[in-house]
Amino acid sequence: MPDVLPRVGGSLHHEALFYGTADEYVDGTGDFMRAGLGVGEPIFVAVPRWQRHILSERIPADAAQVRFIDMGVVGRNPSRIIPTISSFLTAHPDRRVRFIGEPIWNGRSPAETIEATRHEALLNLAFADSAISILCPYDVNGLSPATLADAERNHPILTAREQRTRSAPYTDPRIVHAAIGQPLPDRPSDARGLAFGRDDLGAVLSFVWYGADGAGLASSRIRDLLSAVSELIMNTVVHAGGHGTVATWPERDGTGLVCEVRDTGHIVDPLVGRVAPRPGSVQSERGLWLVNQVCDLVEVRSSRTGTIVRLHLWDQPAPPAHRKGSRPAQTPPAELTSPDQSCP
Repeated sequence: MPDVLPRVGGSLHHEALFYGTADEYVDGTGDFMRAGLGVGEPIFVAVPRWQRHILSERIPADAAQVRFIDMGVVGRNPSRIIPTISSFLTAHPDRRVRFIGEPIWNGRSPAETIEATRHEALLNLAFADSAISILCPYDVNGLSPATLADAERNHPILTAREQRTRSAPYTDPRIVHAAIGQPLPDRPSDARGLAFGRDDLGAVLSFVWYGADGAGLASSRIRDLLSAVSELIMNTVVHAGGHGTVATWPERDGTGLVCEVRDTGHIVDPLVGRVAPRPGSVQSERGLWLVNQVCDLVEVRSSRTGTIVRLHLWDQPAPPAHRKGSRPAQTPPAELTSPDQSCP
């Protein structure tokens, strides 16, 4: 398929590839890669591991400049995809690059799909003036009509059955990002919560520790969660009056924990936490960056009425007997005491 839409200099080219068969997938991604290889552009491919197997069978022989990475790893938390692309751009400052990213596939949870869709909108902001061409494959047989419609809103260029067109439904990325996933689902009835003030960090960490231990998270995962929550509480203290609520509940499939922090702050820049904090950056930029590095999924909803941040941390499913309470107890940090709160 000819590369009929010219790109110049530092302008973003963001294209969705709608495929229904393996041949359509390989042909579309292969054409995109060959166009880049022909002009010496470095290529970064982030797709699920089973898709890499399909691509590897038909990748051009001269594709030494193609780098592969498992999207199931880098994109487990979609908020980590933009910094990964940024690093690739930084490594090639003197030339245009190409990126193939497939962050949405059949089998992702509704929350993951929403966050990956919001990520696709933010690509248009993060790389608007960058020398990069991005292709995002979408499985028309495995994804819902709503997900495919969102892809049309997020991509200025659409390709299907070797036909490339401009997307009539394409929408301002800030509008799409703000609308998708609003509001978050209500907390479940078994959520446990705690109201906190600026001097209550110890009580909050104690509360979160016991929730995480009860959900069966490994010690390393609990440490990650406590680090993330500490950053969010610091953000509340510095930027949101020092008061908020924290709540925890088990993931519905029993494989981890959800922890939610609410306060009255307002995050204006939707890219906060998705780009590396600059020297001298404010606490909220550094805090949300760390949160995204250690959590498996992060949901942020912010407006003038306040901010909600939901953290998801997952473990491999434990044996059923362990999940029912026979797991050997972990010893909490000495300064923590067991909380007994109902959700505010």
